[in-house]
Amino acid sequence: MYSRLTAVMLLAGVVPRAIAAEPGFYLIERPSGATQGVVSAMTADGGITVGTNSNSSTPWYCRGFEWSVEEGRVEPQPEGLRVYSIFSGVSSDGLVISGEHQTSLTPSDRRAFVWNVGSPVVTLPLLAGYARAGSQSVSGDGLVLTGYCEDNSIPRRLRAFRWTAAGGIQSLPYASGSHNTSKPYAISRDGTTIVGESGSTGSGVIVGFAWTAGTGTVSLTAGGLTGGRAEGVNADGSVIVGLGHTATTEGAVYWDAQRQPTFLGSVGTFRSRTAHCVSDDGQIIGGRANTPTSGSDQGFIWTASGGMEFARDYFADRGAPVPSGWRVAECIAMSAGGRTIGGRAIHAAGGVLAYVAHLGPRCPADFNRDGGVDGGDVEAFFIAWEDSASTADVNEDGGVDGGDVETFFHAWEAGGCG
Repeated sequence: MYSRLTAVMLLAGVVPRAIAAEPGFYLIERPSGATQGVVSAMTADGGITVGTNSNSSTPWYCRGFEWSVEEGRVEPQPEGLRVYSIFSGVSSDGLVISGEHQTSLTPSDRRAFVWNVGSPVVTLPLLAGYARAGSQSVSGDGLVLTGYCEDNSIPRRLRAFRWTAAGGIQSLPYASGSHNTSKPYAISRDGTTIVGESGSTGSGVIVGFAWTAGTGTVSLTAGGLTGGRAEGVNADGSVIVGLGHTATTEGAVYWDAQRQPTFLGSVGTFRSRTAHCVSDDGQIIGGRANTPTSGSDQGFIWTASGGMEFARDYFADRGAPVPSGWRVAECIAMSAGGRTIGGRAIHAAGGVLAYVAHLGPRCPADFNRDGGVDGGDVEAFFIAWEDSASTADVNEDGGVDGGDVETFFHAWEAGGCG
């Protein structure tokens, strides 16, 4: 996605920055040959997004892409990148991309790679005894990559690894001596914490794990959890998000710095299924919810101040309404401050596209979300405000007080936030 000017800047040692985007919801069009798209990761400021467009049927198509508001979608083909590719991670400044690639329809030569923009792609080695590999995430500085190697056994066994240019590829210990398979999903921006799942192909038991150099691999089974998966981690590893289940409960969960879990609960009639991403400060979490019967996925956003919301409502309140006919199915990637979110959107008539939502400040004027700004919003706001409900924290400062009244009436008297 880098223009000729950007390439010149890179060669001159100047780090380009994406132009700050206006609030809005952007669908990333697929190229000919692809039937679906998804956003996997984004830079710290949300200006550059990476993901993959694919088609799982004949003719097979799988190609990693980069996207920004100013340059749109580009599928780069640097030296060393194989025909089929997945872009799964990007550094904070957008100058390092991680992923996996292969040359044929069969996965026999699938390998993890790291690409320093402006240089050839580097294909990573395999752990001894493994046949192929995939990549999941890269640290903020682009120096630490995590992924997994896969063997030829039936069922397939995976092994999580950590890679650095200086130290090479190193396997991560399983969360238990009885485990024989593990897969990482994310690495913290500071590169210290890797999270994922670890389990046994024999028993089928899978639990979330967190790895640091100091603690090794720790099983995330406190609080009565009997299984789960860790899918996201904040900047310093103090908050982990993913899926957890007990004997009676299953859903999206976050683990605090002491690795104690908290279930995020439900949104409307939808239960939270899993959490994928989290802001650097751990105050905003994104993921996927569904109903046990319909299976119709809906993206959700959880905030420490406001609790659970459908992503569509959260986006609309912040200047990024979802186009008619489209449904936010998942929130997968998030910028450092939580102001840019990406994932997967589905159209009512069929079709799956990657999306990016650039968010502005919340607009509280249409408080009851009936499409108009009138006395009903005043009544709804004060009912919530008098009850100290989290929804009345319209200035999003973590409390319900006079500042929220001022913010609400400023927007309401103006007839909106436009």
